[in-house]
Amino acid sequence: MDKTFRHFVLAVQRAFNDFDPKIKEHSYEESLKDDPPIFIVGSPRAGSTMLFQILCGQFQLSYISNIMAAFPSWMVRFVSWLPRTATGYRGDIRESRYGYVPGLLSPNESGKILARWLEPSQDPDHQIFVKRTFGAITKFSGCPMLMKNQNRLTVNMARLEEIFGNPRYIFIKRDPLYTAQSILIARRETLQDDSAWFSAKPPGYQEQLGKDPFYQVLWQVLALEHIVEKSSQNIPRERFFSLDYEDFCAAPGNYLHDLLEKFGLTWKEGAAPDDLTLNPSKRIKLPREDWEKLTQVYQEIKDANLFED
Repeated sequence: MDKTFRHFVLAVQRAFNDFDPKIKEHSYEESLKDDPPIFIVGSPRAGSTMLFQILCGQFQLSYISNIMAAFPSWMVRFVSWLPRTATGYRGDIRESRYGYVPGLLSPNESGKILARWLEPSQDPDHQIFVKRTFGAITKFSGCPMLMKNQNRLTVNMARLEEIFGNPRYIFIKRDPLYTAQSILIARRETLQDDSAWFSAKPPGYQEQLGKDPFYQVLWQVLALEHIVEKSSQNIPRERFFSLDYEDFCAAPGNYLHDLLEKFGLTWKEGAAPDDLTLNPSKRIKLPREDWEKLTQVYQEIKDANLFED
């Protein structure tokens, strides 16, 4: 059922992926002055979907839900009629399928929507409409907007700065070996090909296409993290929050309290951050010979200092 609904959502997004006409009636940008959006950035398969769910469940944050993502041209009206459409996610962390979390009110990665919003456009109003959409959802929901899509957001941090001026970021990192392992498994499971590129494409990825897949996945992880680290040098500290996946899983409540204070967030009614327990996924899932090869390639990349400035 969930798989069928997901395919339905993607089909509708492609067919009706346009701005909600409601944003053309009023200017909603004022809502973003005190509540700028928050973007989760980093590499795919680094725990960002888990983090997305936790933040939506613990804090008063708005997001694009599955039902909103199914009808992009009506999403603002949905939130104006029923704010819970963008804030109603509760409960335990649900098992996701490469970023997709089941449930009508579950947070959605909005890949097709973000691709449309962040694309270069000849329409002088395009950027304004993107900002107004965020502003409208923030206004009608009464809380700042959170988005997660490593494929679209990490490689577009400069574009996000251009559009919003003062967005906030949460950078999640994980042991690169385990992140790369997860990407390699995703290639095998979803694309049936070790050499087929999965998810975010950092600048320069074309030059990596002829190289060994083990090298590709490690290069992808490190390149994406390098983009965030370089970008963060020009972002004020009050707008940037970094966390390590393994450390977060060990003490999620500590990080959530720190994030609440730094970004001035509000707990959701019923939130229990100090009761949250997480089991970090740190298992070798590849065949032993593949894991040993991945480890060897990682050491070679580190020795080469590819991402040292």
